[in-house]
Amino acid sequence: MENPWTNFTHIGIVTRDIERTVQQYVELGMGPFSRFDLPSDEFAQFKWRHHFNKPTDDHKYKVAWGKLGAISIEIFQPVAGDSIPQRFLDAKGEGVWHYGYDVEDMETVKEFMSEKGYSVVGAAETEEGVKMYYFGTEDYGGVYFQAHEVPPESTMYEKLATVGAEPADA
Repeated sequence: MENPWTNFTHIGIVTRDIERTVQQYVELGMGPFSRFDLPSDEFAQFKWRHHFNKPTDDHKYKVAWGKLGAISIEIFQPVAGDSIPQRFLDAKGEGVWHYGYDVEDMETVKEFMSEKGYSVVGAAETEEGVKMYYFGTEDYGGVYFQAHEVPPESTMYEKLATVGAEPADA
């Protein structure tokens, strides 16, 4: 089976203080950053979500999305819930917690990862049909792999560029 991990889109950072972390990246010339909460009416509502085979209705995050050269950076601050980023933060501290990829076919990715011995540790689908899956790769390289299957009609990337946007020198 061909490797589905070919469209690397972003690095996910987990932090205890999103304001401090965004400011540090801005001082290094990165950004601008869009800000939003997950879930939220302004960015995304979910049809369903689970982490570690449990519903995640109580999970809440503050998120900042910005540019890091040719790729994007997604900064997460867990606010509530027993989530993948919260467990990562508790076990390993602040830093890179996932690599994000856009994929053509989530079922192909799931099959590929299963053949390699990696299971799904979290998954979600937004109201507009964006599928997001986290695979248990944290013991291999220290981070999770996250796959997004984004339907052509999705406005996810347009929203990421504009929701709660702030200037680069904020």
